[in-house]
Amino acid sequence: MEQTTKRFPPNRVTDLVSLKQGGSRVSCRTSFEILPVDFVVTCLGKTGHYERCLACYPFEKENEERQQKIGIANERLKLLYEEFDKAAIRHSKDYYE
Repeated sequence: MEQTTKRFPPNRVTDLVSLKQGGSRVSCRTSFEILPVDFVVTCLGKTGHYERCLACYPFEKENEERQQKIGIANERLKLLYEEFDKAAIRHSKDYYE
């Protein structure tokens, strides 16, 4: 049974998990530019994008803070991927290098 959502794409992992548990087909892949992650979500017969910043730093402190923030972002991605795995949401497991 397909569930409906007022917002597309759903912008919370819990919304994606609920849709999947309700019987919807849900998939997600990630792409990166700098630190915002672009989640490409397919569900309810549509594909959309939403971005999330998983770790931020001031531009002027990029040289000092970037590597630490990448580590934080990767840990947060790992938690999101675990949620996707539990809900059997097809997704890529990409991380910052």
